[in-house]
Formats: sequence, C-alpha cells, structure tokens
Amino acid sequence: MGSLAQEQEDYPSAVRLYRESIAIRNELGDRGITVFTLVAIAEVLAAVGNIINAARIWGLADRMQKEVGSYWSPSELAQYSQRLTAARMAIEDDAAFDKAWLEGGALTLAQVLVLVSE
Repeated sequence: MGSLAQEQEDYPSAVRLYRESIAIRNELGDRGITVFTLVAIAEVLAAVGNIINAARIWGLADRMQKEVGSYWSPSELAQYSQRLTAARMAIEDDAAFDKAWLEGGALTLAQVLVLVSE
C-alpha cells in the first residue's frame, strides 16, 4: 500500500504505511523486507527534497542489506541506482551526501525512523 501511495505522490501516506510495514516486519524478525522498505522511504524523502535524510536512510539500508544478505534483482538494482544518482545530482554536494550515508550506516533502525517523523 505504501508503494501505491508513493506512485500517487501521496508522500505522507506512503511514509506512514512504510513505517507500519517496518514495525510489523520487525515483530516478525524479517529484516530483508525492512531493507527494501527503508529504501522506499529514502526515495520518498528524496522526492520531496530531503536528500540528506534520504542518504542517511540509504546508508542504513546498505549496511542492513550486507548484514542480512538480501540482494537486488537486476531491475531493482537498476531502479535503485537511478534514484541514487538523481538524488546525488539534486543535492550537488557529493561530500555531504557521502557524509550523510556514512552517518546513516552507523545509526540504528529506531534512530533512522526518527528522521522520517521530523
């Protein structure tokens, strides 16, 4: 449902639904889906211009992906790469993007989710 809201550019609903999904997945111990949901939240933040927090969330998602061993399909990887590139170009500051990515990689899931509610 979060994806549908995102496609309809109802970003507040998308974030709310993605957060609910993460809460449910956490209870079930399904960290693999949480990675993909974090990426979706980061995409929403990037779409509304909050590139720094998007980079932080992408940083955590990247770390979690490595920890849980979840992988992208070729089409998912292509879409993910396009959105990362677009976000980097939108901010025009690779150093700030990279710094935020590293900061996010050091945060917990709970800390990153606070960024979404700001």
